This record gives sequence, structure tokens and C-alpha cells, in this order.
Amino acid sequence: MKKALLAVLLVISVIASVQADVYLKQKVTQSGMPGMGQAGPGGTEIHEIWISHDRIRTDMGTQTTIIDLKKSRIVMINHPEKSYSEMPMNLSEAFAGQLGSGDDGDAAGMQEMMQAMMKMEMTVQPMDEKKNIGTWNCRKYIQTLKMAMGTITTEVWATEDIRIDPALYQKFTTAMMARQPGMAGSLEAIQEEQKKIKGVPVLQKASGQMMGMQFEMTTELLEAKDSTAPENLFAVPDGYRKKFYLEND
Repeated sequence: MKKALLAVLLVISVIASVQADVYLKQKVTQSGMPGMGQAGPGGTEIHEIWISHDRIRTDMGTQTTIIDLKKSRIVMINHPEKSYSEMPMNLSEAFAGQLGSGDDGDAAGMQEMMQAMMKMEMTVQPMDEKKNIGTWNCRKYIQTLKMAMGTITTEVWATEDIRIDPALYQKFTTAMMARQPGMAGSLEAIQEEQKKIKGVPVLQKASGQMMGMQFEMTTELLEAKDSTAPENLFAVPDGYRKKFYLEND
């Protein structure tokens, strides 16, 4: 679950503007929140993201996450184990079998708690500060994301030098986030705030607390280009066994 959450958060924060097919390469350094990805506390990874018309693949070390919009599912692949698991985008549906039918008070209470956990409030403050990062001219933004699990503050440096159409991002996040419990009232406001970030994020420095644990994460864009996704990129490799999504790796 933590890996899926991290992948979704990265997708939301990175693809401020994309069209099919787009390839992004990032360097991600994090501390705290052990278990979120394979870098671990104080670790660094190279992340590769492919964005097509209705699917997104994120490779994080030995793990791959595929978000399939048409099928409304998230596929998590563990390459060393040659295994994979699938879960619905809708977290209420994902845990329905664990929570029961919802007729009893415990199940209903758990569902309400999940809905509260998924509520998000985002604010973006454009700053006047500008600087060059690599070959890109960037502007600074301060993004604050508030959730029941904690608050994440991100210093975002974005560039308009990378010309990518934002239409796919809007379509994908609308369809994906609208399916999440408790998101209906937050979705439109979040999208409006995201529009304040002009262009593609090049450098992001996030910090905050999640579930009582302090963490920091820096994401640097190394490469961004329009390209053609390799054939079968969004398919599970042959010979991989399927696991239940709550089963530990």
C-alpha cells in the first residue's frame, strides 16, 4: 500500500503537463518513511516514468507500479520475486473484502475512517524567485498538501521550457482522484491549485509528517521527452505469479 501511495503522489506532483507518450527520468532522494519504495531511509533511486493516453508506468528500483485508467486498477510488480498484485484505484473497493459488507458498525466505521484519510486540501503559492536549473529557466512555488495522515510542504521549481500538453494530466487526475473515497469535495479545488504551477516541475523538495513520522524527499528531473512507449511496457512480464495485494513482499 505504501508503495502504491508513493507512486500516486509522485505522479500527481510530477506530471503537471503531459501528452502521450512521455518519458520522464528522475533522481529521488528520501529520508524517513521506511518501506516507501526501495530507497529506504536516506536512500537515492532513479525513477523512470512512462505516460501514455490512459496508463502510467513508474519504475522505482526493483519495483514497478502501473496505473491503468481504463481498468481502474493499480498493478504493483516485484521483479526480484517475479510476482505482482492488483488493487482497484478506489480504496473502499480495495478493502471491501477486509471490512465486510458494511452492515455492522465496525465495517462502517472503518470505511468512514478511510474516507476521512483520503480527504486532501492543497494550496499553491507562486513566488517571485527564479533561477536556472540545468538548462531550464525555473520559477519557485510553495505547495502545501494537507491530509488526515499529515501535511506535506513542497518547494517546487518548474519550467515552461519543456513544451508538453497538460490535457492528459487533467484527464487522468480527474478520473483517478474522483474514484477515491472522500475526494469528491476536494478534487476541483486541488485541480485549480495545481494550475498555478506553470510548466513541468524540475526540482521538488518535500518535507512533512506522515502518520507521525518525519520525512524528506527531493525529486530532480533528469530527462523529459516525447517518445513512443515500448511494446508491452504496460503488461506484467510472462511467468510472474499473482499475489494478494495486502500480502507482504
